[in-house]
Amino acid sequence: MPLLLIVKIQEWLSNYTVEGKAGAAVVIRNKNWRILEKGVKGDGRVAWVRVATEKGEIGFISVHGPRERGRRRDLWKWLEEKWDKGNWFFGGDWNSVETCEDSVGESPVQHGSERRRWQHLMAHQDLDDCWLATARREGPHFTRQQQVNERLDQARLDRIYYTKNEMWEGMQMYVHHDARVRLSDHRPVVVSFEKEENRGRRYCNYFKTPPELVQKPEIQQQIQEVWRNSGLPAEDLRRNWDWRWTEVRQILIAEAAKERKKTQEQRNKLQELENIRKRIAAGRDTTPSADLERLDVEIKTLELEREKELQRWSKTRWLGLADAPSKFFFSIVRTRKAKEEIMCLKAEDGRILTSQDEILRELHNFYTRLFQEDEISVQDAEKMEQVLANVENKLTEEQNGRLITRPEETEIKSLVAELKKEKAPGLDGMTAEALHSLGDAAEADVQAMIWYFWNTGQITWKQQQGVIKLLPKEGDKQLIKNWRPISLLNLGYKIIAKLLANRLKIFLPELVHSQQKGFVPGRVITDNVLAFQVGQEWAKKSKQPTLFVKLDFEKAYDRVVTRLSVEDHGCDGNSWKIHPSNKRASGGGYIQTSCHGYFLT
Repeated sequence: MPLLLIVKIQEWLSNYTVEGKAGAAVVIRNKNWRILEKGVKGDGRVAWVRVATEKGEIGFISVHGPRERGRRRDLWKWLEEKWDKGNWFFGGDWNSVETCEDSVGESPVQHGSERRRWQHLMAHQDLDDCWLATARREGPHFTRQQQVNERLDQARLDRIYYTKNEMWEGMQMYVHHDARVRLSDHRPVVVSFEKEENRGRRYCNYFKTPPELVQKPEIQQQIQEVWRNSGLPAEDLRRNWDWRWTEVRQILIAEAAKERKKTQEQRNKLQELENIRKRIAAGRDTTPSADLERLDVEIKTLELEREKELQRWSKTRWLGLADAPSKFFFSIVRTRKAKEEIMCLKAEDGRILTSQDEILRELHNFYTRLFQEDEISVQDAEKMEQVLANVENKLTEEQNGRLITRPEETEIKSLVAELKKEKAPGLDGMTAEALHSLGDAAEADVQAMIWYFWNTGQITWKQQQGVIKLLPKEGDKQLIKNWRPISLLNLGYKIIAKLLANRLKIFLPELVHSQQKGFVPGRVITDNVLAFQVGQEWAKKSKQPTLFVKLDFEKAYDRVVTRLSVEDHGCDGNSWKIHPSNKRASGGGYIQTSCHGYFLT
């Protein structure tokens, strides 16, 4: 996803009251933006600002009230006439409760002509509701303790909208609201553009203390104690927040001072040991060997503790900064990218290739030749037909019916839970861990994707995309034959492939001949090695002329006959079909599949 305005906007909409009167304000924390126009309307009930950014002009509008029924209709009409279509953020506190205890705001905030005028405004400006999108993904966050019967249109009354266009595509993933349970509707509405794992921890970054301290269990326990026992009224959220973070900051500062003291002690002991050794070498010191050994043990203990601290710091820094658009992140990307680049390659004729164009051409020619299907003669085709006609193991209609039955919700949920973790993502960047963290919020989307595939037999073009990586094998790394290609596929493709594999493996033992020992549940490939040894012993004892044939693939799937892989495979009927994954290669830096998907090389 392109860098939008991540971490550039911290707060942009805030409602407030002055001398008992309602008001609105727009707070923008970015000094690089130039204000083109700003103003207020209706005694401060509407505030707007239009700014110039490197991405173009952006407008922010904050609305507070009015509370009286019917007056907002004129406000929406004025806004529609005021605006030109463009990039707009729009938010505010529409229910306009007068006190924190007032619950009138928990009734629907739009009525009759107001609602119709607002819907017309949304259609005219092509607005999208960030909160509803967030609620669908994460579940509703309620303004008050009352849960308003789980109604999404009432559970959140401080709304944020934005103009749907390419500039703000994907912004919803970075939107969250600080106003949660027990917070008044007059608290600031805050939108933070941050990574998912940093939500709720924005202020931690302001502490200039080593972040590895927070990873220590004893420090975490102290912070939890502070958070549980503030001693302040629970209703006073602002004082609670400030007091807790002040205490946490003091804890971290004290622990950081201890770490600095420990590091200085280690340096002093190292210097002391070095001085003693120099004096002994010069014959000017008679320190007992026992004291030297004791000092050496103390230093090694300190070094071990320091090494653990550095490892924890490295992991913390990676977790905290790895995905942020920082110098640290881009430095890692450049370093890893440089390691992956092939700078030199040896061609089959012995030439050394150093030009990137020559290397890419050699890669393309090698894998095109390797995975290209050989021409099949008429005689071979007839023999294939005979082989297929004599296949004994076939699926029954009942078994085939079980294969083509639409997956139920329980099967899909179990399938998602079985996805392997710590696997490299495809071009979509989604991993099994990310899908698991979404929980029930993504369940409906996964079901819709699988059912669409099941009903149409098609997957989207993006699901067919993947990244091809080359992994080294043993031997000379300058020879392309010693590199093994793997495909990093998108998560949607993996889910569908696993669904098909789970269903197929139930019947594989019945379909695959017993002589094949590999890649079938319940069979071991070493059985073939034992069978080969038994065959050799029999041939020696019987003294009969015998021929043993061993076939070794240069690469996986380099001798696959596509026509065989797309045949009926023993199914009665045409409901269950297997399609080839790699049928032909195309020019350039891409490999084209039979599904018309492209793999980045």
